[in-house]
Amino acid sequence: MNIKNILNELDALLENCQLEEAERFLNKAISDAMESKNYHNAITLYNEQIGYYRDCGMFEKAIASCEKVSELIYECHLENTSEHATTLLNIANAYRAAGKYDNSFEAYDTVKRIYDSNKNTDKMLYSSYYNNISLLYQEIQDWKKACECLQKALEIVTEENDLQKIAISKTNLAVSLIRLDRTDEAQKLLSEAIDYFYGLSPSDFHFSAALSAMGDILYYKGKYPEAIDFYEMARSETELHMGKNNFYDIISENIKTAKLKISYNENISGTELCQKYYEAFGRPMIHRNFAEYEGRISCGMVGEGSDCFGFDDEYSKDHDYGPAFCIWIDDDIYDTIALQLERAYNLLPKYFMGIKRTESLQSGKRTGVFRTSEFYTSLLGTSKIPQTESEWLSIPIEKLAVCTNGCVFTSVKNQFTEIRDHLINDFPETVRLRHLAQQTALMAQSGQYNFNRMIKRGCIVTSEICFSEFMLASLRCCHLLEGRYYPYYKWLFKSAQNEKIKKLFCSNGEKENIISEVCRTISDIIKSEYDLSSQSDYLDVLAHKLSDKADEISRKEELAMRIAKMEFEAFDEVQNEGGRANCQDDWETFSIMRRSQYLTWNVHMLEMYISDFENARLKGRNPITEKYARMMKSTSPEKYAELEQKLPDIDEDTFKICNAVCEIQVGWMEEFASEYPKLSANARAVHSYEDTEFSTSYETYLRGELLTYSRNMLSMYAQFVVELARKGKNLAYLTMENTVKLYGYNSLDDAENKL
Repeated sequence: MNIKNILNELDALLENCQLEEAERFLNKAISDAMESKNYHNAITLYNEQIGYYRDCGMFEKAIASCEKVSELIYECHLENTSEHATTLLNIANAYRAAGKYDNSFEAYDTVKRIYDSNKNTDKMLYSSYYNNISLLYQEIQDWKKACECLQKALEIVTEENDLQKIAISKTNLAVSLIRLDRTDEAQKLLSEAIDYFYGLSPSDFHFSAALSAMGDILYYKGKYPEAIDFYEMARSETELHMGKNNFYDIISENIKTAKLKISYNENISGTELCQKYYEAFGRPMIHRNFAEYEGRISCGMVGEGSDCFGFDDEYSKDHDYGPAFCIWIDDDIYDTIALQLERAYNLLPKYFMGIKRTESLQSGKRTGVFRTSEFYTSLLGTSKIPQTESEWLSIPIEKLAVCTNGCVFTSVKNQFTEIRDHLINDFPETVRLRHLAQQTALMAQSGQYNFNRMIKRGCIVTSEICFSEFMLASLRCCHLLEGRYYPYYKWLFKSAQNEKIKKLFCSNGEKENIISEVCRTISDIIKSEYDLSSQSDYLDVLAHKLSDKADEISRKEELAMRIAKMEFEAFDEVQNEGGRANCQDDWETFSIMRRSQYLTWNVHMLEMYISDFENARLKGRNPITEKYARMMKSTSPEKYAELEQKLPDIDEDTFKICNAVCEIQVGWMEEFASEYPKLSANARAVHSYEDTEFSTSYETYLRGELLTYSRNMLSMYAQFVVELARKGKNLAYLTMENTVKLYGYNSLDDAENKL
């Protein structure tokens, strides 16, 4: 019998919180030791058994084990030995926990006598003695005596620099100081102890006592919400190591008492529960044990399940509900840390806030450790970030909703968040339009066409199917028009934000009237948002117009990129007096700025501009050089005078058109600057009177650009600007909105708030 192997196996069972298995294992090991007459091993195992029963609150069994090991000590003539003292210390603790204080004091006295009789007794044994007897003084509420013992213990372990025992001694001392109303001293000690215990994997058995004591201090100070948080962590740690014993019950009562002091909301969502659990146990564990990889690990709750969508309720708690979270690891470090991280995660408390996670076999793995690429592949069928329209269209919208729902608790930027941010922010407008066209066509087919035909044929069941399909398509349209991915059908209605349509579907009206009103509502939104006109009420007509709109946007994106590349090549040839400008080598910024402008144009304007630009290049002209030269009339008049004769002549009408357009657009930019001052601060000054030799205003830049246009191009552009003004639209807003989205922001407001 190898006692070391036995104790290691026992430790493994206890670390994994397999309490019942640990009890059976101990009983068998003791029986084997006694049968083989290996009494020293039996004494060691009895000591383990005493501690196990004591910690689990099984006091009668603990006392029975105390009596058996005491008899064995005397039978083996080991009285007054160090082995006897160690056993007596364990027995004294068991008597204390069982409320047999006289027996406990007697055992402690004998331990002290044995230690004192041996001049070579290790100081750390005295520390253990003082720590343990202090608990007995706490039990009989002699707090002063308890503090005296604990101060002695703390001095010894501090001298020996044993960090674990220092934390234990500080915790025990703090508990006694609280009873002497020395709460500030106690809180300082507990903070230091908790700092040591936080994040240990496996967690330390004594952590629960420190957390509970901190809860007591915060309760006494009237900080009830904070006290509840510490009590909840203490209860979880207690259940993990000792099961639901008497200490667990005491903490539970403390939680109830603290909650009565405030208006405590018992209704906590699944995601909120999981985030609290992560903050209490997950974050400290990762920070302590995987600090060098912390920036490569994301944690949160994302994926399938009502809790990730924020729709969980009392009916959701029968499966996949309770404290847990996801850990996403970058692919290149997954093999390095995944096993250790999975083990550390599995060692976290199973209960939190009195709740244990229930998981169904059907749901598969929804929490725990994931390789980032495998997580996305399991949901999307690919881990590749979609780039082309066809790649986006190959992914079901419901799956995109699953990958972008929930909450990420960490703020790191890594492989997981790169993919997630792309899925959230970069969904192409053309793809949204094509999905919208598909769903409006389904609305037309199922609701406007087939529903009435089935009614006329007397096919009642089929008509109900048609109405159901119509509702699904309508609610999907709502999400798409709201700029959101629509979820699995089960949550379509709850997730939709169009209250008018939701109210119609909940009404008792005639289905034919409901269909008509819903179609009218959807049609009005589409026409308004996409500036479409249609005399027909049949949604299939709008579906075709949406497809055409998608084609137009695709064409505009293609042409805008073509223009940007064409201009960048010309820009590369521009000769500056001060040498080559940095911006001439910054394709990314140049591309974003130019495309932001051209994406507001229509296809005819883009095609006209390309034709004019290419013709100018064939004639040996560089429109970009000419543009910068035109600007110098305001920024550097003397140099402009030298260049003016080399520039194409411009008639008076062209100047008038340019000035009229500039006046409108400068007004728009002034309006934009007043609403978005941070964004404007990063842009050009607005007015030409603000020009310097080294700084060109928006007005001057615009005028220089317009003066390079052909007369036909300028007329087309002027009509475009006038039409926008007539419709009450502001080109500065439209252009800047494109800019911030190309930079990865959700909107102008999002960019303004983050600058």
